[in-house]
Amino acid sequence: MLADPKGSVERFAERYGPVFRTRAFGGRVVTLIGPQANKFVLLDQAKLFCSLTRSHIQAKCFAYHLLSMSEISARPKYRPEWNYWPIPGPNGGLQVKLASLR
Repeated sequence: MLADPKGSVERFAERYGPVFRTRAFGGRVVTLIGPQANKFVLLDQAKLFCSLTRSHIQAKCFAYHLLSMSEISARPKYRPEWNYWPIPGPNGGLQVKLASLR
């Protein structure tokens, strides 16, 4: 699929039709071909489509409440060393202090 994405999508559409599901980029992907299908999804008035699973929604709600009720700060002049591979992030984690705003 990565070598010829357009050709792969065209072959899948010929085989399965204008709406099909496949696995790509480590997850399930639904492909819609044609203006009517894309308009239906993009102008989703009834909110029938959601790309988030329940756990993602719960994580976002938790992060929102944590961030809206806390002050997050790092010690003065804190400059962590970074790992850039395989997942970018500071060595030893990001050392921050949470203080309640209440």
